[in-house]
Amino acid sequence: MEEGNNPVGLLTKSEGNLNPLDLLAEDEDEPVKLLQDDKLNNFWTEFITKAGEITSPVVTGSGDSKVVKCSNTKFWGCEFSSTKVLEAFDLKSSADEHSLVLGLESLSDKAKSLTINDILDQFGVDVTELKSPVGPIVSAFKEKGPTFQVDASSGSKNGQWIITTLPNTLEIATALTFRLNLGQLVEFGETVRVELQKRLGIEVPEFKFSGDRLPRLRLKNKTFVFKKNGSLTTGSLCEFIVQIPVKGYLINLKIDSGGRLGASLLNDGGTFGDLRNLLSEPPSQDETTPEDSSSKDFFGDSRLWCVSADVPSDPEEKVTFTIGFILKFNLEGRDLNIALHYDSSDQTFSGSLLFKNMFTTRLNPDFDDLTDIPRDVLQRLPDFFDIADHSPFDALPSSVPTRLTRANILFKKGTGTTKRSTFEFSAAMESSSSSSAEDHAPSDSVPFPFEWTNVSISFRKEWGGGTKALMDINVFSSFQLNPPSDKYQKGVMSINFSYMQGGEGTGGTGAAVAPPGAKWSLTGTAEHIQFGSIVSFFDRNLQGEALDILGKLAIDSLEVTYTFQKNVASSFLFSCTISMGSLLLKLYYQYASTGATKANATAAQLKKVNSPGNNPNLSPMSVPKGQAQNDRATFWQLDAYLDTATRGATIGSIADSIMDNASANIPPFVSDIEVNPPNPSAKLITIHAGKTTKTDATTKKIIERATFLLSVSISTVEFTFAQVSVGVEQGTGRRPLSAAKNTKRLLRLSVGRLPFIDSIPIVKELPQPYQELQYMWSPALGLSRDEVAALNEKLELEGSDNKLYFKSVTRAAQDPNASTDPIVLLEGHHFVVVNNNQAIIDHIFKPTPKPAGEAPVAPPGARVATITNRTTESPAPAAAAPQKVSTEEAPPSKGALRKSTPFVTIDAISFQYKKSRLWIFIDGTVALGPLQFSLIGFGVGLKLDGVKLNDLSTITKALDGIDFQLRGMEVAFDKPPILIAGCFYHDIIERNEQIENTYRGGIAVTVPPYTFVAVGEYAEVETKTGSFKSVFVFAKLDGPIIDFEFAILRGLRIGFGYNSMVRSPAVEELHDFPLLSNGSSEGAGNHPMKILENMRGGDNPWVQLKSDAYWLAFGFTISSFNIISATAVALVQFRDGGPIFSIMGNLTCSMPPDPPSPYARLFYVEIDLYAELNLVEDCFKVLAALAPSSFVYVPMARLHGGLALYSFFGRNPHAGDWVFTVGGYHRSFKKPEHYPVVRRVGLDFNIDIISIRGEGYFAITPKAVMAGAMIRCELHIGPVFAWLDAAFDAMVQFDPMHYWVSMHVEVGVECDIPLLFFTLHIRISLGAYLEIEGPDFGGTAYVDFWFFSFSFDFGAKGRPPAPISLQQFYELCEKSGPPDNSSAGKATGDLIVQLKVSLEDGAFAMPSEDKKPATPSSPEDAGTLVKADKTPNPPDDTGAGAKWFVKGGSFSFRVSSVFALTESFMETEDSAQRDKDGNMLSQEEQLKKPTLMKEVLPKPSTSHLSSMPMQLSAEKDGPNGIVSKLVISIRDVDEADHEISISDFKPSFVVKPMAQALWADPVSAPPDRLSADKGTIDLPMAVTLEAPDPVLALAKVPAFNATDMAKACAGANQIPGLPAVTQAEVLPLVDDDVSPLAEKWAGTKQTWIDSSTQNLELANTISALCSSVLGWEKLAEEAAGPTVGTVPAVADSWKLPVKLPERLVRGTKREDVGIQDGLENFYLELPRMTVAAA
Repeated sequence: MEEGNNPVGLLTKSEGNLNPLDLLAEDEDEPVKLLQDDKLNNFWTEFITKAGEITSPVVTGSGDSKVVKCSNTKFWGCEFSSTKVLEAFDLKSSADEHSLVLGLESLSDKAKSLTINDILDQFGVDVTELKSPVGPIVSAFKEKGPTFQVDASSGSKNGQWIITTLPNTLEIATALTFRLNLGQLVEFGETVRVELQKRLGIEVPEFKFSGDRLPRLRLKNKTFVFKKNGSLTTGSLCEFIVQIPVKGYLINLKIDSGGRLGASLLNDGGTFGDLRNLLSEPPSQDETTPEDSSSKDFFGDSRLWCVSADVPSDPEEKVTFTIGFILKFNLEGRDLNIALHYDSSDQTFSGSLLFKNMFTTRLNPDFDDLTDIPRDVLQRLPDFFDIADHSPFDALPSSVPTRLTRANILFKKGTGTTKRSTFEFSAAMESSSSSSAEDHAPSDSVPFPFEWTNVSISFRKEWGGGTKALMDINVFSSFQLNPPSDKYQKGVMSINFSYMQGGEGTGGTGAAVAPPGAKWSLTGTAEHIQFGSIVSFFDRNLQGEALDILGKLAIDSLEVTYTFQKNVASSFLFSCTISMGSLLLKLYYQYASTGATKANATAAQLKKVNSPGNNPNLSPMSVPKGQAQNDRATFWQLDAYLDTATRGATIGSIADSIMDNASANIPPFVSDIEVNPPNPSAKLITIHAGKTTKTDATTKKIIERATFLLSVSISTVEFTFAQVSVGVEQGTGRRPLSAAKNTKRLLRLSVGRLPFIDSIPIVKELPQPYQELQYMWSPALGLSRDEVAALNEKLELEGSDNKLYFKSVTRAAQDPNASTDPIVLLEGHHFVVVNNNQAIIDHIFKPTPKPAGEAPVAPPGARVATITNRTTESPAPAAAAPQKVSTEEAPPSKGALRKSTPFVTIDAISFQYKKSRLWIFIDGTVALGPLQFSLIGFGVGLKLDGVKLNDLSTITKALDGIDFQLRGMEVAFDKPPILIAGCFYHDIIERNEQIENTYRGGIAVTVPPYTFVAVGEYAEVETKTGSFKSVFVFAKLDGPIIDFEFAILRGLRIGFGYNSMVRSPAVEELHDFPLLSNGSSEGAGNHPMKILENMRGGDNPWVQLKSDAYWLAFGFTISSFNIISATAVALVQFRDGGPIFSIMGNLTCSMPPDPPSPYARLFYVEIDLYAELNLVEDCFKVLAALAPSSFVYVPMARLHGGLALYSFFGRNPHAGDWVFTVGGYHRSFKKPEHYPVVRRVGLDFNIDIISIRGEGYFAITPKAVMAGAMIRCELHIGPVFAWLDAAFDAMVQFDPMHYWVSMHVEVGVECDIPLLFFTLHIRISLGAYLEIEGPDFGGTAYVDFWFFSFSFDFGAKGRPPAPISLQQFYELCEKSGPPDNSSAGKATGDLIVQLKVSLEDGAFAMPSEDKKPATPSSPEDAGTLVKADKTPNPPDDTGAGAKWFVKGGSFSFRVSSVFALTESFMETEDSAQRDKDGNMLSQEEQLKKPTLMKEVLPKPSTSHLSSMPMQLSAEKDGPNGIVSKLVISIRDVDEADHEISISDFKPSFVVKPMAQALWADPVSAPPDRLSADKGTIDLPMAVTLEAPDPVLALAKVPAFNATDMAKACAGANQIPGLPAVTQAEVLPLVDDDVSPLAEKWAGTKQTWIDSSTQNLELANTISALCSSVLGWEKLAEEAAGPTVGTVPAVADSWKLPVKLPERLVRGTKREDVGIQDGLENFYLELPRMTVAAA
């Protein structure tokens, strides 16, 4: 040991009087590495130069073969190398990037003969500061003058250190051991002997040295180089040790840098007796040695190691010694080296196990040499000791670390009469790897997921005293619980393994009593965690599922107990307290193997036996059925029971403890229900979780699922929160947690009974009509049938009637043998009605959303569960967002239920949740004699706001708690032969973004043979833009009406609609079209209610409400001789864009007319026909199809097929195109999207062994004509199959002219002959194929025999047509477009292509006008409308020249081209560049400066076009491709008729699919032009222009001052500004004689006519005066624009026309075109108009 602090040091050299110990911590920067890229870092070069002690280190090699060498110039040129470390220190180097350790490699001659002065001076030792007894010893060396040399022998610990662990500091340390040269004699005088005895209590009679037992010196020097503020400073420290051999011991005396004295005695072959002779007060050998008779089997080979001196700082104080021993310790048959030191104060030995890694500090320059271990002991020490192969540690689980690396020992010898010795040691054990037992454990073993890196072991053994030895071992560790996600709390589990022998263990609280034959048990504890933290303790196959199910549960405290069999975990039990809202539950989680369960050796069974009173609800598991034979099989279950309850818990808070933000998604009438148990009881609240298995009947695979059930049954509160995982196949091994699929969850609540409601209108009273009502919530994905069965398996353990009910609503759910596992409980909120233990209704609804920001608040006094004493990286959970609820409410859900009351018979019941009310609708009938009244929409609405579902009795206490509803009523009179039925009901429907408030009704009267039905509807419709009213009526009369001899009119149909429209049916829908077919009506049984539902029901009803739409329908049914029956309906509809005319028909023809059976008919043909002239879309359609029931000769010979005729015209984007087809198209023809799909015309005949199928088609389009037919005959006789195929196809392309003809004939037979081990298949066929192509006749013939085939070509080879010119290519494109006679559409030599202008949107319905206005006949007629030609010029189809009446806000039009576009520009004022006369440049001139124009963006993807007919490739030919530019000019005129360019329209390209045959690149186009693959290319074909954004127009009329006008007009009936002319003078005279009346009115008419042409000058004067007074003769100042050309700023056009008075009276004179106006025509209305104005 060393002396206390001494201010006197051995610092011999420094700069600036700096103490290097004070400078070490001044700079806190990161230190620079010593070596970089296997060489010395240049940063340290100046430091080494400043130190001046060593040469710069030289590095050779790299990696493990790297060698570092340097020479110490200060210490006599000694050479040091990294390869000599092991030889010098008996340990391998542990150098790192900040330090180098080098061992002595060679000596210079000078280092072999050194005096004591040479050594001390070089190391910088100040001799005057050396304390006694070191000072006298040094003096003795000086007196005798012996020489020393550096001891270069192995193990001398000569070394060199270069260290840079401190920032900007270089440390160079050197340690050398010196020995006397041989043949020299050194004598220490009396002074040294006296000083040793006086200072250290060591008595040395005399000093005699001989042989190699000579005194030695060991010196250490540390030189520090500091860099601060850019300058380098040095300082040094040293340490001096003298080693003197005396009587088998080495006396070590050390003076350190602080001047402290240290001393020790190291055994060098001496005995305990030799030690007693050296010490003044020697210890007793019996007390200080650990060996005695009782420990001879425990300790062995004891060896005295050292005696350490505790030297006080005061020389007068007594020196004390500590004796150390090295001995062998027998650990269950294995010897370990230990070091013990004796403490006389309590007579104990303390120490540690010895391992080589404990002495790595020998490589540190600060190592204390006073207590160095003997070299022979060091060399045989192991690095560690593994106890896994020694009893009792071999019974530990294989994953537990068993590698001892350090251990502290306490030993006390037995004393007194008992002589009982105690040996204890605590040690650290490490694992050889970081893997856990789970990494290699079987998937069906008990989880043991501890990832051990190190543990602590406590070993205690007592023996002696004549009693049985006792051994107790405890292994301790802390296990970090790291959940797989930051959403769960982290934690720490404390682990304790206990081993008991000879008595009970001391494992602490919770340690289990070991079962017979077992010695190890494990206990652990943890606090304030979540189940997500211990997910690794769950079934390996279901960990992800268990995490999803249980992860959020908060655990307040946890205790775990494990049991083991053959070092494998056999069971465990988790006992913990969990928080759910303000409830605390005691939870038991058991996991066990079958073998441990059968042996009654599970952790749960032991705990139940040892502490039965503390765990009354613990029920150890029994072996599941079917697993008793497999001892390795494992199973688990989780149970929890109410432990402590505080009032205030709610279903919402409990659900939140299991699932994030659950209460935010549960409606308040459920989440706010309080759960207040009267006192803790296992029967009130329970949790059960476990694993269920099911064997798949088809695959025989075992599917496992994890289940969780929380059940609450308290008074009126009965609910269950269930969770089940998606099935996992057993034996698939551990899966990553991310592989777990979503867990299914379900909240179920038993709704309280309905309160008895009496005094109900019509039905008097309504008791609860069903058995039970349940509320369910499935948050996501829904539950499948197997998942419900897995939950019911656990639920039924609490009672056979406790199960989940569901109603199968899909076909798969209704099929118990479905191949898939169908969803039976859909996602969402449910009200499930149970009757007779069956679910009859499953109503899925969307609850009323909670107010935004509302979060669950605990009631006053409620206990809120929290998790404390931990940190977590996960953020606090965000407030629950309000539930997103669709505005669409779920329709009522209906179920069959039969129940009778004294007043009503219930046939069915419906449930609907709507606007916070639960509506219960009843389908009931009230009978009064022959009259039956059926209730429509009779319902009772229960307001659930502020109500809790478990107790509905409070509803009757609220003023509006109960509401009643009756939509309507049906009345039926059934007294044959008269049948009368009627209905009327009111409905409010929200559909297609509009609210329809409808009133519907109908009546049906049957008096054989006639039936009359009439239905109608009146509706008030609210839309986003306004409201309108709608009406429609439909009636039909069935029965013989008129007999025409050859035919009978058997029915009439009529209907009309106002503000409604009829959806156009597809041809295949005609059989269900209510205006045509009786199918729907007959299905409705001529019942008006059902007919109305058919016409107006569904998402896409036949009759739809639409503003400004009208329709009228008329139809009839006629039959002839019962052979032909036809029904036809004409339908006219008027819509915004124009009328639609439709004719629909159904024709049936059968022969004979009244067959005795269907097989007696020769044929039956039914045809559906639909024709439409649609002036809204500008197209004409005719469609016809054979009904599937058509046949000829026998019903097995079925007919099928259809025909279609489509023609497009006018504004239709396909105008000019048409198609006619019977049976479809050529198989190689690429059908455009606007062409109809038509089925092949054909016949199918199938009977027993014969099958015949024939088909045909014909089609013609503007570009091609095609036709074809095929027949296939098959014969099946046992294993023999024969066939015949014949087909013909032809297609002709018009331009360029080309045709294709193909024919095919094949006949063959096949036969399968089963043999012993295989089946022989024989196939023989003969076939011929012929393909012809033109116009250059040629083709290919192919002949196929079953054993060989050949083909040959004939005629001209098919070759592509010659390239055509651009003009020809344009004409080819033009043919597919509509004709255009306008100037805008004329093609010129410069190929300005045909354009078509069409209105896209914003049409405003107005009368059409002539394209060209008529020319006035004379100047005098200016200002009047002159009659045009008798036949006005109609506008052309393209819209060019036509006047459009449009709505500015939505106005858009399209400029279409028959030729594709590459770019497009709009004219602007800048590009037009007016000349001096105000004229604009032509478009061709403007294109020369395109930057001034407005370009249409985005530009097309290609700047050049390709042409297949021209054989022109834009890709290959580049600039030679076609460029097509479209220039659009939109102009207005000013007052002087000068054009003004308008460029504010918003243009965009219209891309259309165009035929590859025209526009494909010939380089990359497919060889087959008619191939269905990539048949079109998207190209810009038009530009759509939308109206400019609206701006606020300037008022051009000055403001009118009514006051000034009134003042100006004041006077006695005189006209302002005119001389004394009264108004009466210009009015017609009134005759007092009013008879005869007709003559008087005719005279009055003439008077008005004459007056309108008299006094015109006066009338013009009045007009001019009014214009002047009102300021209408000039523009407003802010509206006056700049002068354009010679046009004056003030225009005369603001003056009123002088013909105004006459125009008012005589009108426009356009009676020939149907326009009547003016008082001349309507003078008779004048009196009424006058009265209305008054």
